[in-house]
Amino acid sequence: MATRVTSFLRDAWPFLGAVYLAYLALQPPPGRYVGIGGLLIVTPLLFGWTVGRLFGIGPWAQNADGTGSDDG
Repeated sequence: MATRVTSFLRDAWPFLGAVYLAYLALQPPPGRYVGIGGLLIVTPLLFGWTVGRLFGIGPWAQNADGTGSDDG
């Protein structure tokens, strides 16, 4: 049970961070500037992470045993 919760939190963490940055982007300045700047940096990384996890493309792709890529 604990491993399932840990796995879910590990997978949801990037999305929760992006939601928080979107919340900051909707606030008055200077929070807006922090949120927009953070989203500019995080959005491409989140897209790449999602594509890697879902479609097995890129450095975030999973191996057959469920571990990360074995480049190193």
